[in-house]
Amino acid sequence: MMNNHKAQPLIILLLSTLLNSVSVSADSVEGSRIPMQLATEADHAATRQQANGILEILPEDFRPAFTRATVIRLNGIVERSYQVISELDQLRRERSGTPTSASFTLAESEEHLANRQRARIASIRVRSKAALDDMNAAVAQLKASEEYYNSAVLAGMIMFVNDVEQEVSRFDQNG
Repeated sequence: MMNNHKAQPLIILLLSTLLNSVSVSADSVEGSRIPMQLATEADHAATRQQANGILEILPEDFRPAFTRATVIRLNGIVERSYQVISELDQLRRERSGTPTSASFTLAESEEHLANRQRARIASIRVRSKAALDDMNAAVAQLKASEEYYNSAVLAGMIMFVNDVEQEVSRFDQNG
């Protein structure tokens, strides 16, 4: 959490940015001075890049990436993928630490361990595939709706879930 003394300059900067981005025109067709509507989106897009190369931040740039319900649903899917990849990493650590032995009793316990690991890999594989399927369904539903969403943030979430599923698939194939 941010300290108050650090938050104050940030709030002042945000307020200053918001106030500076409001433009009002005083010109009209008859030449009289009347206030006009705030600048349109096209006007903002045309004036966003300033001469010195600094990009102006406008109020619409502070729009949330998703609605509350959507972010909760998508984060739940990403969390499931995170749990899957964490479990896969744990399984990798266990495999790398498993000693090998020529003894019959140890060979039996190793076979039992290998069977348990195969079952865990199968479970991980099913859960990673389910998370990817759920993400694809959620994305299709989001794109079909008229709800605003930040495509860059959504792409990052999709990429993470997809990468987890691919890594689990590779691990399952290569053992």
